[in-house]
Amino acid sequence: MPIAPALIDYPLRLPPGLPRVMLLSIVNLLPGTLSAELAGPVLRVHVLDSLSDVMLELETLETHVARISGVTLATSRGD
Repeated sequence: MPIAPALIDYPLRLPPGLPRVMLLSIVNLLPGTLSAELAGPVLRVHVLDSLSDVMLELETLETHVARISGVTLATSRGD
């Protein structure tokens, strides 16, 4: 099975607190992903297939977590 592992930085739009913790936990449940580090407003994710559209998947997941948590996403990344 060909893989293209990488560490990617995803700028978060979720506010600090429980919604971010929820996102980090869910990312760990997705196949081929692992939350490696949270440094301020940036989530570093280890992925097994960097050729897939991981950023879009993370953005979609973040939107769902915001909706479930009842929070508003920041309008710009990394706030």
